[in-house]
Amino acid sequence: MEVDLQVYRQDVEFSRIVNVLITYDTKHGLQAHLVVDADDRKALGERTVAVDLGETQMITAVFDDGKALLYSGRLIKAIRRYWQKVRRCVKPPAAGQRKSRRYREIDRRESRQVRQLLHLITTDFV
Repeated sequence: MEVDLQVYRQDVEFSRIVNVLITYDTKHGLQAHLVVDADDRKALGERTVAVDLGETQMITAVFDDGKALLYSGRLIKAIRRYWQKVRRCVKPPAAGQRKSRRYREIDRRESRQVRQLLHLITTDFV
């Protein structure tokens, strides 16, 4: 039997393996999940920041020099409210039945919009 090994973390040394979990998935086949003991990364700087994650204020961050950053989450709340209004016009799925095509499309569009906004906020913050 031939096994392909895909390494997702090139920066980790595999000589200190702590745990191995081998699983089989019909979609991906045989997989080995390795837990390795890795060294701590060196800090990129000396500054510190306190971060609070919320719903209305998505990210509130205060740096050690007193500078503060606020990222509003109101747009995400507005998107969720909008798609809830759209969902009200579509017949909800009965218990135990799969969702209709339109209902799944609404779910997909909402999650895409929210994921895109979260991506924009986190990339700007980092």
